[in-house]
Formats: sequence, C-alpha cells, structure tokens
Amino acid sequence: MAGQFDLAVEEATRAIAIEPNQDWVYATRGVAYKQLGKFDLAIADLTRAIELDPKYLWAIAQRAETYRMAQDFDLAIADSTRALGLNSALAWVYGTRAGAFAGKGFIEEALADSDQALRIDPKYAFALGVKGWALMALGRKPEAVEFITKALSLDPSLSYLKDLLKEAAQS
Repeated sequence: MAGQFDLAVEEATRAIAIEPNQDWVYATRGVAYKQLGKFDLAIADLTRAIELDPKYLWAIAQRAETYRMAQDFDLAIADSTRALGLNSALAWVYGTRAGAFAGKGFIEEALADSDQALRIDPKYAFALGVKGWALMALGRKPEAVEFITKALSLDPSLSYLKDLLKEAAQS
C-alpha cells in the first residue's frame, strides 16, 4: 500500500515542477503524505492548495483530518468547522471534528458531531466508534457496547475499538 502513495508523491512532485500553481496536485500529494504518516509534509501541501484556492473544501477537510491524525486537535476542529461552513452535508468531516473533540476530552461535542455524522451516514464506522467512546465517557456502557460493536462489524480495521469494547463490556 505504501508503494502506491510513494508513487503518488513522485508523480505529483513531477506535476508541480511543470505547473506549480495547481491546487489539486498539492492536495493530492498532501493526502498521499498523510497516508504515509508524513503529517508535516501533508499539512504543508494541503496548506499550499488552500492558499491557491481558499474555498477548496476537499483540501480543507483533508487538512483537518491530517491535523486530527497528528493530534493537533484545535487546528483539526478549526479546519473541520471551516469545511462544514462550506458544506454541512459531509459525514466524514463531522466525524473528523468529533474525533478531534474526543481527543480533547470534549464529550458532549464529540457526541453531538458523531450524532450529526450518523444522521448523514448511519453506517459511518468511525462516527459509530466516537459515539461509543462518548457514551462510555458518560457512563452509558450498554449503549457504548452497541455502537462500538456495530463500528467494528462495519470496519474491523478500527482495532483500537477492541480495547474500548472490552472495557465497556466489563460492566
């Protein structure tokens, strides 16, 4: 998998050398860097894409997700909010912001955004997991088990939820 993202970085770098003002090329390379775990490089490219087009929704939302993954939760919340101001119908952006709120320990905000994400896409596994975490934090373990179990059934790669599920099931 990493090979395809390395290739995407190489191809985008060549394209930038030829035409340095294409926002979508910077955004594409930024997402490839994000997938490779090179968050500083991803943020730099996504920021350049946004400088070229300040309303580039996809780049703003991708930078929000990158900030969340890099655990810079305040900037993830700010970019998610900015993206939602451009389009409030994106479940994954609510999920990104819910995850950032969870990272800061803001339970009610995480729950509200995960609920909004699930209104848009009831099978959005990440949002189901965040909701499960929020319900756990509120002491609502039986409900948490339900949401975490559903999240894992939809996306078993969310392995960090397995420990949360064990903790929730202990009561």
